[in-house]
Amino acid sequence: MTAEQGSIPKDIATQMAQRRLDIDSLHGNHLLNPQPGREDQLFVLHPNSDLERWFYEDEEAYQAFEAFPIWRLQRIKQLSFLAYIGPRPEIQMFQEFNHTRLVHTLTTTRIVETIFKRNYAPASIITLGVVSSIAHDMATPALGDAAKQLDPKALDEEDHWKDVLGERGKAFLESRGITLEQMNDAIHNRGLVGRVLDIADRVSYVMLDLHSLMNTDAVVIGQATDLLPDYRDELARVLAQDTNVGSIYRDVVINWNTEDIYFTNPERLSRFLEIRALLNKHLYLHPVSQARDLRVAQALRPYYSSDESDESMLTPSKLRRMGDEEVLHFLSEKHPELEEGIYRNLGKHTNIFFAFVDWYPQYYERFTTEEELEQRKKELEADNSLVIIGQKTLKGFNPATDLRVMDDDGNIVAFREYDPHCAGRIERIAEATKGYFLYWEDKDRKDRANRVQFDI
Repeated sequence: MTAEQGSIPKDIATQMAQRRLDIDSLHGNHLLNPQPGREDQLFVLHPNSDLERWFYEDEEAYQAFEAFPIWRLQRIKQLSFLAYIGPRPEIQMFQEFNHTRLVHTLTTTRIVETIFKRNYAPASIITLGVVSSIAHDMATPALGDAAKQLDPKALDEEDHWKDVLGERGKAFLESRGITLEQMNDAIHNRGLVGRVLDIADRVSYVMLDLHSLMNTDAVVIGQATDLLPDYRDELARVLAQDTNVGSIYRDVVINWNTEDIYFTNPERLSRFLEIRALLNKHLYLHPVSQARDLRVAQALRPYYSSDESDESMLTPSKLRRMGDEEVLHFLSEKHPELEEGIYRNLGKHTNIFFAFVDWYPQYYERFTTEEELEQRKKELEADNSLVIIGQKTLKGFNPATDLRVMDDDGNIVAFREYDPHCAGRIERIAEATKGYFLYWEDKDRKDRANRVQFDI
């Protein structure tokens, strides 16, 4: 990488490349290329926990892997275009995350299975839990959440899992005595199995995302360091209180008489919920992250149609069959000047993914009402030196402080009742992520000039 401000020393670049390879082998290709002599197995590792296990071909889960179209998920990044956002984006090279939806699916499946087995669930419940876990994300469109903004209803993976099931998948469900209705309820987090899947889903994505984030090198033009004072210090502080916070799945108890689900370690749950809240605040729902997804959707919109008969366009069914690289290749063919034109990055990129990841909004502002946003938008539109990028409404996230825990006296209560101070802090974070956001930039924006994205 070269830049007007400096360059990354060769030894640091090499070190970063090795880190990237380590993460890829752990959370990417290693899953599809097991050790020699063990080609019949898949390995899953759940970060910050004791859950490290193989999937064997004679297991129910492995057979479901073969029956369902989930291998495409290896070609879809779990976090799409989200990236590490440092304290000064104007001098920063954004660092993307490489773990995939397949990794998340495998981890979620193992967590669901383990929760049910630890609670002595009937075999039929375990099977339904495992199979619904495997299927819960298989209809995710290529480019993930960014693409879903094109048409949220038509591209929702939970609503359209049956569209990709196929005859082989239907035959598998029938052979296990599982109905489409049972699967649909579980995937939509309804009923006992659905509620356990919801818990496992959250535990899986939070810990995988946290692992990738905490092992990402913060790269600044002219230097590279892991010690930038940023929000990862907050996460590290919480994580240091319990480095095995990922083992929270072991704290899940099911009361089979009442179908009540609760956690036996409220302190661990508090740390998990705080980590999740910080990830929402600083990564998932950060205004820069949301602006980047908005830009991706804007680039795709001219080539998207909900009409499945239009063969020249990207349609819901096509996006549910494609991987990220295929859609980006399609986009680069339709818009060969994407990097220089829309995203104002100079230089040729081996993958236009980096043109999206390395872009950030020059200006943005948060409003509490839509009326305030529209008034500000009119003011900005009157200034010929500015360009409106777009606007987004963020509804925040569910703080999950209603999850139930066992208190010191053996009573089952809501977490917010057990620890109102911690619950209140988490709920305030959730409230702060809500709002109406407006993005704009200078028409002759120059701050990205001379920045050449490097690929390691």
